[in-house]
Amino acid sequence: NNVCKKTFAGHTDCVRGLALMPGLGFVSTGNDCSIRLWSMDGDCLQEMKGHDSFVYCLAVLPSGEIISGSEDKTCRVWRDGQCVLSLPHAGSVWGVAALPNGDIATACSDATARVFTRDPALLADEGTIAQYEATLSAQKLAAQEVGGVKMSELPGVEALDQPGNKEGATKIVKVN
Repeated sequence: NNVCKKTFAGHTDCVRGLALMPGLGFVSTGNDCSIRLWSMDGDCLQEMKGHDSFVYCLAVLPSGEIISGSEDKTCRVWRDGQCVLSLPHAGSVWGVAALPNGDIATACSDATARVFTRDPALLADEGTIAQYEATLSAQKLAAQEVGGVKMSELPGVEALDQPGNKEGATKIVKVN
């Protein structure tokens, strides 16, 4: 018989990912943008914050570092409760995997899987790195225009003090 042994409460929104943390317990993550390290006794040992949107997935590297993937278009590396590295992506990071050699594999909403390494002997060639950087640049440019509206040309919130052009008009403003 499988019976609920313990409930781990602490997240404030849906929990999306779990990963075993050898020797300690496990880590969890979810829509509240946090990562929590739990003991098997149910104690929250640490809460990590840094993502700007939903966190979909996580894994633990052989070094004990935690990796997480998020709607904020980053894969982050956490050591001792602190974000030590943020790997930008052109879309949401839906999956992460810790490879046996310490490399990080990511699954991105731009239809691409990528592997990141710290080992200089395993770095991609210059063309692959340039293509990755071009993909990131194109995504940043695309984010500056939404639905044909250039975000840089939007008025500030003071425009809401003026009446619209017609009844029921919608105004889009820039909030700093």
